[in-house]
Amino acid sequence: MTDHPEMPEMHDPAASIRGPVIAGLVIVGLSFVGFGGWAATAPLAGAVAAPGVIAVEGGRKAVQHMEGGVVSAVLVAEGDRVAEGQVLARIDPVQASASVRRLTDRHNAARARVARLEAQREAAAAVAFPPDLTALAEADPVLSGVLEAERRAFAEAREALAGETEMTAGRLAQVREEIAALEATAVARAKEKRLLEEELAGIRDLHAKGLVTATRVRSLERGLAHLEGQEAQAEADRARAESSATEAELKLAQVHRAAREEAAAALRDARLEVADAAAQLQAAEDVLARTEVRAPRAGVVQGLAAQTVGGVVKPGQTLMEIVPDDQTLQIAARVPPTDIERVHVGQETEIRFPGLHDRNLPLLTGAVDVVPGDSQQDERTGMAFYNVTVSVPSGRVEGATDHVLKPGMPAEVMILTGERTLLDYLMKPLRSALDKALIEE
Repeated sequence: MTDHPEMPEMHDPAASIRGPVIAGLVIVGLSFVGFGGWAATAPLAGAVAAPGVIAVEGGRKAVQHMEGGVVSAVLVAEGDRVAEGQVLARIDPVQASASVRRLTDRHNAARARVARLEAQREAAAAVAFPPDLTALAEADPVLSGVLEAERRAFAEAREALAGETEMTAGRLAQVREEIAALEATAVARAKEKRLLEEELAGIRDLHAKGLVTATRVRSLERGLAHLEGQEAQAEADRARAESSATEAELKLAQVHRAAREEAAAALRDARLEVADAAAQLQAAEDVLARTEVRAPRAGVVQGLAAQTVGGVVKPGQTLMEIVPDDQTLQIAARVPPTDIERVHVGQETEIRFPGLHDRNLPLLTGAVDVVPGDSQQDERTGMAFYNVTVSVPSGRVEGATDHVLKPGMPAEVMILTGERTLLDYLMKPLRSALDKALIEE
């Protein structure tokens, strides 16, 4: 048997790499399966990204001067932080002070006149001025003169009333004396008449007996008739005197009533004058108080327009603006129309400020406050957007940064819309394209 040399063993290259390839395919397959499972189940936070700018709830507070005038002092500078009620500037108070003084004098004079007329109406012995007027008059010569003039007017009115009263009362007393005299005369004549009647009765008896002549009887009868005529005249005189007395009594009462009515009518006018002067004085004092221009809110001074002492300020002109520092921070975020359906009031937001170069600045959290019903259009780009308002409580801002967040600063807003899987994100464009294709077919 012939021996053949052994042939070397041949290696198949495909067989040598088959194992690693299979292993690699298995690994890749498992990776895809694992990634697919993770993509289908792992939740990812969803959000709508929207650029925005900082605003302040209520906006800036304009500091204006209602009446205008000449600036006498400017006490703040651009960027100063001021407290509520702090004096920011002063307007020359000369005219306002003069108006207050003039109306104060008018008001005090009207009050003094009211006090005098009340005393006249009540027929008081003296005028009782309000204690504050009396105290002010001690240091105010003008007011002191006013009170003295009212005292003189009261005394003159009192003297005039007393004079008229005295004259009327004198006439009444005279008439009453006349009545008393007539009554005394009537008593005497009644007695004389009684005696004459008795004498006539006796003479008539004697005449009946023929002891006296008829002439004697007629003489006594004439005397009695004359006496009765005098008695009737006296009674008429007494009636006229009684009427005069009644008229004098009415005149006396009318004098006092007319004085009271005249004082009451003047008192009504004086009280109206007091009320009118008080209202005008209050308005003038408000004008004077406004010559000190004060901060309406605590905040930062911006847009300082009144910087020159001696400059003229027009009525209603804005002197400066105060950016409030105690109000809720707001972000005006521009949401694209394609994302607006995912935005609702109350959604949580995360806010960054690219204008602040601070690595340690944490995210600010807020919430969607207003979702408008209509879109707007950017005048520069023509792109449509919804101006969504996001609010951040001031306490969160103060605790997050030492930086001053000013209106107009840019902001990046992430409006959290909930959780979705990665597969949902990846499949959404495919589903949209498929839906569109089916609609076109």
